[in-house]
Amino acid sequence: MIENLRHLAYVLAAADKGSITEAASDLRISQPAVSAAIKSFEERFGYRIFVRNPARGLSLTPPGRMFVQQARRLLQDARDFDRSAMGLGRELAGEIHVGCYFITAPFIMPPILSTLAANFPSVGFSLHEGDLVEVVNDLKGGVTDVAVTYDTYADSGIEFEELFEMPPHVLLSADDPLVGQEAVSLHDLVTKPMVLLDLPVTGELFLNFFRMHGLQPQIRFRPKSFEMVRSLVSVGLGFSIAFLRLRSEKSYQGNPLVRRRIVEKLPPSRVCLAVPRYSRATRITQAFAQVCRDVYHEAEAV
Repeated sequence: MIENLRHLAYVLAAADKGSITEAASDLRISQPAVSAAIKSFEERFGYRIFVRNPARGLSLTPPGRMFVQQARRLLQDARDFDRSAMGLGRELAGEIHVGCYFITAPFIMPPILSTLAANFPSVGFSLHEGDLVEVVNDLKGGVTDVAVTYDTYADSGIEFEELFEMPPHVLLSADDPLVGQEAVSLHDLVTKPMVLLDLPVTGELFLNFFRMHGLQPQIRFRPKSFEMVRSLVSVGLGFSIAFLRLRSEKSYQGNPLVRRRIVEKLPPSRVCLAVPRYSRATRITQAFAQVCRDVYHEAEAV
């Protein structure tokens, strides 16, 4: 990898001028600095870039000619990148429509959107919440530009980029006898009533955890909101399975909840950045994606 683009520019100046002396003068640096840059690249790549002739100055060798052509492209790409990166911070403006799985939206989206607003004040954003299927359909239908969701509902028309993953855990009331264990087996849970978050894809995912081990849970309630799940569990009306790890382990009523690890090895859920496959990323969607990566870089699940 080329570490020092400035030294590459010294070589190009020498090639353009055909003279180390004139290159140094144009660059306003010393002649030894230009000579050292040329020598460094020649030693690194194992061939001579220039033939040095006292009467005619510098002439490019055949491999040197190829080197200079590729160096010009590299420096141009670097300049283009620099202008683009500067533009993201200074000139980025417009609107982005963001989709999000409505269960995780209140926990995942605020830090992303607040960071986006702080870094790109001229960018407006609209939030479109939905279940896993709706989030994917909104992306494919052009309603949203990008989404933050689980990759549980896969679709060939969508590309997913993992931000972080969350292992499943069991939610129990503080009075449940199983809270005395560090980890709970699915075999212990099938004797108890279950509070199932009954949403497209999500409900089947939780039931499949049991089916993988030849078990059938006893479903008592099928709420469609995560907070209703937590409320029912907190008053001892059953257990539930969840991915989200909340900062506050209390229901709306203030009743405590206990989270315990599951003994059996179960697949984690991945929170991902999702975009339509084959779509061309705009500068705004690129900026949004980078904000997501920065906010959740090596982050623990919320």
